[in-house]
Amino acid sequence: LRLGFTQQNGQWQATFGALNTRDLLWTHELDSAERLSELADEAQRSLDLKNGPLLRAVLVDLPQGEQRLLLVIHHLVVDGVSWRVLLEDLQQAYVAIATGQPLALATKTSSLQSWAEHLQAYAQSPVLAQELDYWQMQLQDVSDALPSDHPHGGQQQKHALSVVTQLNGEQTRQLLQDAPAAYRTQINDLLLTALARVVSRWTAQPHALIRLEGHGREDLFDTLDITRTVGWFSNLYPVRLTPQATLADSLMTIKEQLRAVPDKGIGYGALRYLGSESARQTLQALPLGSIVFNYLGQFDGSFDAQGALFTPSAESSGASQSADAPLSAPVSINGQVYGGELRLSWTFSGAVFERDTVQRLADEYAVELQQLIAHCTTDGVAGVTPSDFPLARLSQSQLSSLPIPAAQIEDIYPLAPMQQGMLFHTLFEQDAGNYINQMRVEVSGLDVPRFRAAWQATLDAHEVLRSGFVSHLEQSLQVVLRNVSMPFVELDARAQSGEWIDDWANADRQQGFDLARGPLLRLAVLRTGEQTHQLIYTSHHILMDGWSSSRLLGEVLQRYSGQTLPRQVSRYRDYIEWLQRQDAALSERSWTGQLAELDEPTRLVQAFKASGSEQGHGDYLQLIDADGTRQLSEFAREQRVTLNTLVQSAWLLVLQRYTGQSSVTFGATVAGRPADLPGVEEQLGLFINTLPVIASPRPEQRVADWVQQVQAKNIALREHEHTPLYEIQRWARSAGEALFDNILVFENYPVSEALQQSAPQGLVFGGLHTQEQTHYPLTLVVNLGETLSMRFSYARQHFSEQHMAQLSAHLSQVLQALVRDPQAAIGELALLDDHEQQQIVRDWNATAVDFPDEHCLHSLIEAQVQATPDAPALIFAAEQLSYAQLNARANQLAHRLREAGVGPDVLVGICVERSLELVVGLLAIIKAGGAYVPLDPDYPEDRLAYMMQDSGIGLLLTQTLLLESLPVPAQVQSLCLDQDGDWLAGYSTANPENLSHPLNLAYVIYTSGSTGKPKGAGNSHRALVNRLHWMQTAYALDGSDTVLQKTPFSFDVSVWEFFWPLLTGARLAVALPGDHRDPERLVQTIREHEVTTLHFVPSMLQAFLTHPQVENCNSLRRVVCSGEALP
Repeated sequence: LRLGFTQQNGQWQATFGALNTRDLLWTHELDSAERLSELADEAQRSLDLKNGPLLRAVLVDLPQGEQRLLLVIHHLVVDGVSWRVLLEDLQQAYVAIATGQPLALATKTSSLQSWAEHLQAYAQSPVLAQELDYWQMQLQDVSDALPSDHPHGGQQQKHALSVVTQLNGEQTRQLLQDAPAAYRTQINDLLLTALARVVSRWTAQPHALIRLEGHGREDLFDTLDITRTVGWFSNLYPVRLTPQATLADSLMTIKEQLRAVPDKGIGYGALRYLGSESARQTLQALPLGSIVFNYLGQFDGSFDAQGALFTPSAESSGASQSADAPLSAPVSINGQVYGGELRLSWTFSGAVFERDTVQRLADEYAVELQQLIAHCTTDGVAGVTPSDFPLARLSQSQLSSLPIPAAQIEDIYPLAPMQQGMLFHTLFEQDAGNYINQMRVEVSGLDVPRFRAAWQATLDAHEVLRSGFVSHLEQSLQVVLRNVSMPFVELDARAQSGEWIDDWANADRQQGFDLARGPLLRLAVLRTGEQTHQLIYTSHHILMDGWSSSRLLGEVLQRYSGQTLPRQVSRYRDYIEWLQRQDAALSERSWTGQLAELDEPTRLVQAFKASGSEQGHGDYLQLIDADGTRQLSEFAREQRVTLNTLVQSAWLLVLQRYTGQSSVTFGATVAGRPADLPGVEEQLGLFINTLPVIASPRPEQRVADWVQQVQAKNIALREHEHTPLYEIQRWARSAGEALFDNILVFENYPVSEALQQSAPQGLVFGGLHTQEQTHYPLTLVVNLGETLSMRFSYARQHFSEQHMAQLSAHLSQVLQALVRDPQAAIGELALLDDHEQQQIVRDWNATAVDFPDEHCLHSLIEAQVQATPDAPALIFAAEQLSYAQLNARANQLAHRLREAGVGPDVLVGICVERSLELVVGLLAIIKAGGAYVPLDPDYPEDRLAYMMQDSGIGLLLTQTLLLESLPVPAQVQSLCLDQDGDWLAGYSTANPENLSHPLNLAYVIYTSGSTGKPKGAGNSHRALVNRLHWMQTAYALDGSDTVLQKTPFSFDVSVWEFFWPLLTGARLAVALPGDHRDPERLVQTIREHEVTTLHFVPSMLQAFLTHPQVENCNSLRRVVCSGEALP
């Protein structure tokens, strides 16, 4: 109010002058009120723009003791909000002085100068520069021309005329109180919809371009508060309004157009007058709108309050502008409510428009507005628009497709990350009962009607409890309903058994919920005695977390006891809005760094063998006694970690021991309530999230360091604990695959305590039982009370009760081991108790047995030849050899090899297709005392050359067709086993003299070379005999068995395929080359030779089992699997 304005170099400057109140107040005595107008004009003219004052107060004494106070303030330093502030302060100061009280006005808010400085910087900001596109799009291709009666008439204040539109008291009440509810509108929406329809018809244009005046006090800057700052903050901006054919469509369309204006238009003026040169030129070239509309609001409250010092006067306040001053617009409409009636003044130039023209327009507007009010107050009329639910980001057509009447919808917003997961698993496995929670509790002394009313009041107080969930749109959304009755069942079960009540509760839980129709909770009160009831509370976990459930029960009991609770200010939608503001890129960088530590998902189910036929879920409870709980708590306190961290540290070690993975992870449930969200601790809702805790325990780590590491991981989780799990899984190496199959929940919100603490006198609770179920195969819930309880909720499809007993015992064992010595290495901590140590380490490993360690392999085969010389020993296609025939041919070749220098530990290469010759060759090399080196004919030439060179063989057994393509070194002699005629006829069929010792090599097989060059690995006769003797003891073969040899002989599995049957009198059937890759040929071979025993790698077994003829392989008795992880 002390500002002065001067013009320098074409720019206006405002400066603050010194405080001088000497001449601000004029006092006059007038003998007639008729002279007030003259005095008011004089006061208006007394304002000095440059030197001040810009405020003049005139106190006039009139006859009969009447007084008038005229306050004249230049519009440059005051607006509508400022007038309210000034009148409040003036009255407060007057009353204080008049009553001798200390003068204490409201705290001063930010200065006009600070606002101007911030606005100047804002006008040059990149953020505001992006808004220019919006204004260009709105103002292009639209006309602001009005159909004037005298287009060239003057437009100065001296030409100004006015007409009035006025509603009566009832119409105004309906406009202010009833009509906005139908379409969730503000008063301006209704006023401007009527105006746009009238103007559009008048101008014959599809649009109406209106200049709106707003208070301009937008919340743009966090550091400023101008709610009670006196000054001219008003902003003026154009809006393009598009009326539709019907009142309803017009109102909804214009409502959305008004909501779409950024920051209520303040950016327009900032860009037009303070923005860059190009921005100013762009906006100045676009139409501004020829009609100015300004609704000032309700002034009744300012003057009608009890004890109000001031009331408006009907006398003139004087001419506020020069007669030659230009009109602000061709047509200006200013409206306000006073005396309970809406009054709009239409000011225009009488030199441009005839009065009848504007009067007709004003009358049409009154009719249009009355029709709009009548429509909005008609029963059943309701509609919602996208701006009503900004978090949902829906289109009007999507809103219209919702299966819920608009009048019943209170709010719509997206789901929190955890809610999305629960919704998916609930819909995906609708009959599984996942996330349907049930609490059962005994209570005595219950007033059922009062209890029901307390539940209903709590439901009314918390919008989240009235939510349903829709998933048919592009995104899943939660819909908050306005009026919802608490589902409440009251039954008399006094004549029923406990088993009947259990069945009733289970059936109620299995009933589940229709997620699209709230509320997703219900209560049953079953009377069990004269003064006793059982409460059965069933809800879907998607609504609330455990902390919220505990708080909910507390609130219900507080209302039950008659307490009045404060109105809930914060809402769950505030949390959803907070989530939308978080930096997803920052979270991705953080989680990507943590995920780098994890090599593969952690699958605890793979460590157990389950039947797979069981269904449903089971619970296993493990309690740590009070003394053990005290030790854990003391250790955690000494190490300055939470008990949650201690349990997690133990669980990670258990997972590592069970899975054998160096890096392991599990899902940890975090509270998820952001510390920077006001009121979050009082909110109800689902704030928790499940996040991976990833760690790589090292055996040499000390316990103290290990628990600190886990604690640090928990602290690191908090910064990005809002991140959706499905996003984290997408960023992981597993590319969307689940990272874990078990979660750990540490509860610190005991429901029993909430019930006991909040229960009013006369109400006694007992016998609490809760049932919760997730979609994870294993959920470990840890609860800390006087004792530490660990509840293992498991899917019977994957685990048994025995598994849980074992797992819980091992977790308890590791927990106890952790607290014994903080300096112990974690690799030394025992997972097994003493009994298990004895059983597994000692008893189960007491496997020492005698085996013929003084014999070589070929000696044992020769003994079998003597026992069953005529029994069939070897089958290949249509060929067959008896034990005696096979032994004779091998002996002849062995003598030939002895002649070539083969003896103990001499390596002999053999590159032969599967055939009789292959088996004869292998047996002959061993009989001669040598060790065979298998060279697969399918190997690449360079690999074969390397193996021959590296092994140092001097002799190679092969076949004629293969020899031509083999890279045989010059120093290696070749011997073809498929020579024509009886080429070994000159050699003895008797067993060669045994030159071998059990410690001599029997074979050398080369590795695959996947980590570098292939490496030869040898095995002795003693080791091989030991292995085959064990196999015979475990899976005894006899003369009725046939073993199929199909594994390439470059793999060690082939060794037992060749020699185990020959040690036991069984038959060895050799598959044709390539048959091991063809399930159909294998089936044919198995049936043809009545194979009883064969080997598969798991992946080949799966492919084999899909063949339709497998069921005809009736001879099979044993299938040995190895080489890969079993599925």
